Amino acid sequence: MVYGFMPGTDQVDVQVSVPKGQAVAGSAIGILVLDLWYPYLAGNVANASTFSFPVLYKILEGSTGPQILSGDPVLLDMIVDGGRQLEKQGVRAIVGACGYFGNFQKQAAARLDVPVYLSSVLQIPVIRRVLKAD
Repeated sequence: MVYGFMPGTDQVDVQVSVPKGQAVAGSAIGILVLDLWYPYLAGNVANASTFSFPVLYKILEGSTGPQILSGDPVLLDMIVDGGRQLEKQGVRAIVGACGYFGNFQKQAAARLDVPVYLSSVLQIPVIRRVLKAD
C-alpha cells in the first residue's frame, strides 16, 4: 500500500491510501524548527533549497535557544504538537533542525506515529560500528 502519494507509472497495481483529514501530500520529510532568527544559508536543514525533494516545516512558535540547550520539558509538548501537525500533512518521517532536539528523542518517538529522527547525534552508534577500534 502506498501512503499519501501517487505511485509512479511503473506501479500499475497499487492501492493508494490517504489518512482522513490530510489535505496535502508529496512531502516525505517534516522538519521541526526552533523559533529563532539567523541566516539560514543553503546547506542548513532550515533552508528548503538544501534538499532535492519537497519538505514541510513546522516552526515551534515561542521556542527559544536556551530552552533547547537546557532540555526544557516545556518543549516536549511543542515538539509533539508540531509533529502531529506534520503527520496530518502527510509526512512519513520527522527530523529536528537542531542536534539538541535529541533531548526529546525517546519521548517524541513514543508519542508520534511516524519515524522520528530529532538529532544527527542518533547516527553515532552506526558511525562507531563502521570505524576501526583504534
